[in-house]
Amino acid sequence: MISKRIFLSLVLASLGSYAFSADIEPGYQDIYDKIANPDMYERYLPRSKAIQLQAIRQTLQDNKYDINHILQASKPMIDELDAIVLRNLADRLDVAGMKYERIRNSSPALQAEYAGFIQKKETAPEYLVTKAGMEDIEAFINRVDELYAQANWQDVPPPGSQPNEAGTVYLVKTGDFLRKIAQNIYGDERRWSLIYRANPQIKHPDLIYPGMEFRIPSQ
Repeated sequence: MISKRIFLSLVLASLGSYAFSADIEPGYQDIYDKIANPDMYERYLPRSKAIQLQAIRQTLQDNKYDINHILQASKPMIDELDAIVLRNLADRLDVAGMKYERIRNSSPALQAEYAGFIQKKETAPEYLVTKAGMEDIEAFINRVDELYAQANWQDVPPPGSQPNEAGTVYLVKTGDFLRKIAQNIYGDERRWSLIYRANPQIKHPDLIYPGMEFRIPSQ
């Protein structure tokens, strides 16, 4: 049987949680979503910026009844993070776009969707960094990856299929990072900067994604 003290603490906790999410002013909902529900947003941030976002989240949790003031003060930083996320989202779309060009006949429905993302990138970039926009992009990328994996490559080998040696092209796989790639190819993880400098599409060494193609320079 639950004691009165435990029961009251559960009630108060639920009320606090309700106040935390229900009293947000409409203009701050998007900022709140990025801070309080970070799983998708943080994956496009370098670690140092993700730590800053985590600090704001902790401040929100510690000050549940002053949430709108905290969100208002956080807006300049979220604007800065949005710009970083947008650049990295655009990179992921570019990678998906390269794959899509090779499979575009497999799914005509994807053609309109891809064109829509390209248009939004030019005319409404703010949508791409909303929760809905990021979910749409991730769903599109996942569908492209599925079709790409199922494609028949009898005539043209998929990119990155060459031996993983210096002087070739490397296709990034899940779990890869630059030091790991350098260790596998050169036998020395400290040579990661060779790959970084040879591939201007890498905007930040901590942010590489499956499907990216890297030119591997000779030592």
